[in-house]
Amino acid sequence: EMVAPLCTRVTLLLLSTLLAVSDGLYVKGGEHNRSFVVASDRFWKDGQVFQVKAGAMHYSRIPPAYWRDRLLRLRAMGLNALQTYIPWNFHEEERGVYNFEGTRDLFKFLDIAEEVGLVVVLRAGPYMCGEWEFGGFPAWFLSNGSILLRTDSEPYISYALEWWRNILSRVRSRLYSNGGMIVAVQVENEFGSFGNVADNPSDARYMRKLIDEARTILGNEAILFTTDGGNVNSMLHGSFNDSSVITVGDGCSNVTYCWEAQKSCNPPGMAVPWVSEFYTGWLTHWNETNQNTSSTAVAKQLEAILSTNGSVSLYMVHGGTNTAFWAGANGDETREIYQPDVTSYDYDAPIAEGGEHGYGSDGIDKYSALAAVFKRYWNPKTDGAAEPPQEPELLPRKAIFGGQAVHMGEGIELLRENIMNVLSPDAAATNLTEPVAMERLGCYYGLILYSSVLAQDLSGSNLSIPHGPRDRAHILVGGKLIGLMSRTTASTGDDDFSLILPDTAVKGARLDILVENMGRINFAQAMMNETKGLPNGVVLIQQANDDDDENHDDDLSAAIPLRWEAHCLPLRPNQIEKLPFPKSPSTLHIQPSSISLASSFQAAAAPFPRFFRSQIDNVPEGVVDTYLDMSGWGKGYVWVNSHNIGRYWSVGPQARLYVPAPFLDAKSGLEVAQGKTPIEIVILELDYAHPNCTVTFSDKPLFVNVPVHGLDSDK
Repeated sequence: EMVAPLCTRVTLLLLSTLLAVSDGLYVKGGEHNRSFVVASDRFWKDGQVFQVKAGAMHYSRIPPAYWRDRLLRLRAMGLNALQTYIPWNFHEEERGVYNFEGTRDLFKFLDIAEEVGLVVVLRAGPYMCGEWEFGGFPAWFLSNGSILLRTDSEPYISYALEWWRNILSRVRSRLYSNGGMIVAVQVENEFGSFGNVADNPSDARYMRKLIDEARTILGNEAILFTTDGGNVNSMLHGSFNDSSVITVGDGCSNVTYCWEAQKSCNPPGMAVPWVSEFYTGWLTHWNETNQNTSSTAVAKQLEAILSTNGSVSLYMVHGGTNTAFWAGANGDETREIYQPDVTSYDYDAPIAEGGEHGYGSDGIDKYSALAAVFKRYWNPKTDGAAEPPQEPELLPRKAIFGGQAVHMGEGIELLRENIMNVLSPDAAATNLTEPVAMERLGCYYGLILYSSVLAQDLSGSNLSIPHGPRDRAHILVGGKLIGLMSRTTASTGDDDFSLILPDTAVKGARLDILVENMGRINFAQAMMNETKGLPNGVVLIQQANDDDDENHDDDLSAAIPLRWEAHCLPLRPNQIEKLPFPKSPSTLHIQPSSISLASSFQAAAAPFPRFFRSQIDNVPEGVVDTYLDMSGWGKGYVWVNSHNIGRYWSVGPQARLYVPAPFLDAKSGLEVAQGKTPIEIVILELDYAHPNCTVTFSDKPLFVNVPVHGLDSDK
C-alpha cells in the first residue's frame, strides 16, 4: 500500500513540462518532418495512434545471409516492428577494439529491417541478459578479478559509459526523428531484478548517468524506456517515475495488473500499455526438459494484450543459435547452482531455429496461431500496407550425404605438444604458485590448461578444487584421465570436488587440469563472481601413514605447494585450421560412396580430449540447410568449414546442431572443383567418441524429449 503513492509522485516541474507539450512528451520538427511520440498513454507515429507489434530477433544469432529471410517472416506474421539487443561483448571482445563488420554489422541488419517496412525498438544495453554470455558484458572486465557490476562503482561505470557513448553516437542518425527507423531505445534491462534505485544511491546514480548520457547524445526527441517485471515492486526498483524514461513491464501474465502497475510508475500520459517481453516460449538448459508451450495459450494471452489497445514485443519471434561460445547460463549467488544454456536458441518461438514454423506443446502451429491474432489488429494506415506480405518459401534443407554416416578418422590428442603449439602459441604463464582465474591470463573463452610436474611422490594424496572448477575440469596424471569435476553438479561443500591421486602420481609425473568455460551467468546477482578456470586454486593434501606407529593413525600433513604453468586455448577458427591432422585417405577427399569407411581405430581405447576431422570434396545436395546429429558422442564443439557451430553434450536435450547453408560455402584452404561443394568437419571431443567415430546429418532438428511437430519427427 505504501509503494503506489511513492511511485505516482509527480513534480511541479514535470506538470509544467507536460502542459507545454501539445503533441506528445517528446517533440520533433526539423528537416525530416517525422515524429514518434508518447501522449495520452499511447504511441503516436506521425500524428496517428500507433500500436507497437514487435518481434525480438537478434542479429548476433543469425547468419547475415539469413537476416532478410528472417525479417520477412517476422513482417509476414503481421508485425510492424523489430526489437533487438546489442551485445556489447559481440562488438568489443578486446577493450577499445570495436567490430561492426560481417556477422557483427548491426547497421546492415537495421537497414534490412527498414527495407522490409519495420520500425525498430533498440535494446542498447549496456547490459542485455538474453541468455547471452555474461549478459553481453565483455570478459575483459574480469582481467583483474571480479568487479562490482551495474552500479556506480569503478571500474565498471567508466567501462559502461565509454561503451554507452560510443554505441549511442553510432545509432543517433538512425532515430526515426532523424530519418531512420529507431523509435525507442531501452536503457539497461530488468534492473529491478538486480539492483534498487529506490534504496541504493549508487544504483540510482548509475541509472541516472545512463539516462542523462542518452538524453545528451540522442536528444529530447528520443523515447527512452526501461523494462522490468510486470509489477510495481520491480518497476520501482528498476526505474524512475519521471519524464526522463518510460517504465514498462515484461511477462505480464495478468494484463490488467501490469497496466495498473505501469500507470502507477509513470507520470500522467506516459503510461503506454506495453508488454516489452511477451514470452512465446522459454529458454532451455542442458540436462533438462526442452521447453515447449501451448500455442493456444500463447495466442489467447496475445489477444488479451492487443484487445486492450496494448503494444507488445514477442520474446522471441525467432531465436536463432548460440554459436561458438556465446551461450550464457543461469545460477545463484551461493555458487551451488549452475545451468548452462543449450546451443539452440529456438526458444519454442513461432519462427523456429531453422526458419520453419514452430509448434506448441498442443501440436498447433504457433506461427499461424499468432499470425491469425495479429491479422485482426492490422492497421493499413499505420502498418504501412493494406495487409501483411506473403511469407517467403522455406529455404531448402536436406540430410546431406543422404543421411549416410560420415567417418571422422582417428583424430589427434589435444594434449600433444605439437597440438598445444598451435592452440596456445603464446608463451605459457609459468612458475605460478597456484592456478588463477583464466581472465587474469588474458583467456576469455574456450579452455585453459593448468599443468604441474610433481616434485615428489603424491600417490594417495587428496586433490581438491575449492568451490569447484569454472566450469568443468578433466584431471589427468601422466596423460591419463583420473577424474572429471563439473560445476553443473550442485554442491553443498568443497569436499564434493575432490579425488585421490593414483599410484602413477610419482615424482616427475605431469598433473594436468583442463578446464572448460561453459558460459558465464547472464542474470541477477550471480553474475558478480563469474571468473573462469580455477579462480580458487587447487589444494593438495598428502596422506601420511606411519607404519611404525602401533596405532597406525592417519595424519593429514599441510597443503603441498606446487609450481604451475597455464596455457590459454581459445579455440579460434584460424587455430583450428592449422591443426596438423594426418592426411589419410580415410579423412581427405572422401567420395560420397565411401563415406563410412571401415577403420581399425578403437575409440573406446583412445586418449581424450581429442580432435577429429573429416574433409569431403563434395556435398551432393549442394549448399542447403542441414542438421548435424551428434548422438553417440560425449561433449565438445564442432566446426563446419571453420564456423564454430556450438557446443554439443550427450546429456541433452539437444541432439542435433543447426548448420545453415551459408556455412557450407567453401572455406579457405579447401580445394574447390567447379560445381563442387566441399566440406570440412572438425570435432573437439572432450569425453568419448561415437563407437564408430561417425556422424550423420538430418533435415530436421532433434530434442530428445520433445517431438518435432510439422516435420516427420524422429522418435
